[in-house]
Amino acid sequence: MGVVRDSSAAGGPTDPTWIEPPKEKVPNVNLDLVRSLRMHRYLAVAAGIVTTALLVVFGLTREPYYEASSLIYVQPIVPKVATDATTGSYDSSRYDSYIQDQLLAFHRPDILGHTLDQLPPSIRATLSPDKAKAIKQIQSGLAVERLPGGYQIEVTMGGSDPATVAPIANAVTAAYLENGQQDDLALSDQQLASLIQERQRIQDELDKDRKEQADLSVALGVSDTAGENANPYDNQLGDLRTQLAAARNAHAVAEAQLASVANKPQSSALDSAADSLTRSDAELSAMKGALGQRRSTLITEMSGLTPQNPQYGQDQKELDDLTQTINSLTKEVSHKSGQSLQGELRLEVARTGDIQARLEAALARETAAATTGTPQLQRAQDLAEAIKLLQARFAEVDNAAHSIPLGRGSSFAAHVSLMATQPTAPKPSRKIAILALALPVGVFFGIGAAVAGQKLDSRVYIGEDVYRVLDFSPMAVLPDPGDVEPRVAEEFLFRLVAGLDQAHRVGGANTFIFTACSQEATNDELVSSVAAELESLGYSTMTLSAAETLSPVELIGRSPAMERRDTTELARSDSMTGMRVRRESLIDEKLERLKRKVDFLFIKAQPLRFSSEAEFVVRLGDVTVLVVESGEITRKELRSCLSTVGRLKARGLAAVVTGLKLCNADSEFIESVRFAGERRSSDRLAKVPDGMTPIGRT
Repeated sequence: MGVVRDSSAAGGPTDPTWIEPPKEKVPNVNLDLVRSLRMHRYLAVAAGIVTTALLVVFGLTREPYYEASSLIYVQPIVPKVATDATTGSYDSSRYDSYIQDQLLAFHRPDILGHTLDQLPPSIRATLSPDKAKAIKQIQSGLAVERLPGGYQIEVTMGGSDPATVAPIANAVTAAYLENGQQDDLALSDQQLASLIQERQRIQDELDKDRKEQADLSVALGVSDTAGENANPYDNQLGDLRTQLAAARNAHAVAEAQLASVANKPQSSALDSAADSLTRSDAELSAMKGALGQRRSTLITEMSGLTPQNPQYGQDQKELDDLTQTINSLTKEVSHKSGQSLQGELRLEVARTGDIQARLEAALARETAAATTGTPQLQRAQDLAEAIKLLQARFAEVDNAAHSIPLGRGSSFAAHVSLMATQPTAPKPSRKIAILALALPVGVFFGIGAAVAGQKLDSRVYIGEDVYRVLDFSPMAVLPDPGDVEPRVAEEFLFRLVAGLDQAHRVGGANTFIFTACSQEATNDELVSSVAAELESLGYSTMTLSAAETLSPVELIGRSPAMERRDTTELARSDSMTGMRVRRESLIDEKLERLKRKVDFLFIKAQPLRFSSEAEFVVRLGDVTVLVVESGEITRKELRSCLSTVGRLKARGLAAVVTGLKLCNADSEFIESVRFAGERRSSDRLAKVPDGMTPIGRT
């Protein structure tokens, strides 16, 4: 029945967030044409009339329209490009881009200005004397497009005078062809000048790099810094390292040989070396041979003699002398040979050491020179690569510069294939179609304006609008009393009474707080009517204002003076908090006492968003009834009331829409009004049977 109740009212746990905060609703796509037209009928009629009138005026004032067209054939060869190696070849994608550029060229002010200069005086007089305005007049009627599937451009000129469209179309075509050739030649000259300038720049860079390369060749000592032998340090260092390794080995061998013959523990090695030199001595060998022959002779003579023979002793002595002489001579030669060998070995050690030292010094010098020359070598390599690139770029630019004069004047290959002629008949008129569609289009725009006005209207009118904000349907929707009969208004009021009765019977609600959303709204008459209806049904009701509910009360058996004395004593003992608790307890006691006396207790409160008393009594009531005035409250204001009720943690919430005009109502509500009116008319004819007393409403 449109009542939201707190779970604590039924004995359940209290949920502090029992009323969710308002959410933005998804816009409804339902156009609701009938209701939109009913609510915004004046807007719809005005929009429809204005649109229809504009279309009718446009159709009636539309003059005959003539068109004349000329055709231009554009040769399917791509214009020369300076760096294009395939100049003259056909490329469909590039040709399409070229054609698109040409289509835009027709609307250039210089071409259209040249068109004005070519027009005959009689045709030029039909246009504005101002050149800029005349160009705009030509642009308004000029249409240029490419014929599909071909290489032709169609230049169409339209206007109301058949005698002027063909000359203007031909003049535009001629101006385009002439200016196109001039632009192409100017572009070739510009490209040629740009290429010559670029070629000179590249030549200057080449000269600069080559001069630097020559300086590096002198510094490095190589003739070609880009050749295989561009790095002289690596070969020289490699040869020096090889020679140094051989010198070190020779020096080590010489030192080893000298050490083997120079040390005393190794004198036998020297003797061995001396013996080898002695044997190889020819003079010593000859002397030893002569002495050996004499020794052999003496031994032969002694073999026939006895030791007692004087000759034997003489030969023996001579033999001993010969042996001693040979030994002495051999020892002397051996000593001299050993001394000579040591000298030679020392000399060899010194010689190999000197060679090793000189090679090490040379290696150190070459290594230092290579380290110092590394940046030069790197720069020489960079220069070689840069020179190669510059040479390739120079050749490319030079070829492009030479190719432009060869093709000069042939890149813009276009000519007129068909001249425009004077049209004999205007284009098929659309006046009849425009006049025929004026009314339907006006109706459509009128409906659209009504729907747009309805969608842009943020006010709340019907129960569906309330549902979109509160997320539950209102308890009742009451029509405007000025739009319906009193009995029909009573019928809808009784629906509200029925909803309150159900809340009382099912939910046990006794206290109903009636508060409005708008500051100008009043609910006194509504509450009085509801109370009267309930009393006619046999219920006892009481109506109070929020101020009366919160006024001082007299408890049973106590005088006002006594009550004030008790309250003051409580304040002295427990401060202001105790006074507030006491006052609330008095209000609760008063409400409970009133509830026991009546079935329905109605409290009329000021608008919730503007009254603190209304916020206070909302906490005390069983159900808070939001009175929503149709067409006066916006969705934002209603959403603000919902937030306030949720903050106050009201026990129950219901909504009532009042003052709904039939022009703002939906079809369902209008049908219910019509049905209620018909039923009321039939009820007036019915008679009450004898012996029965009518109860409640009549």
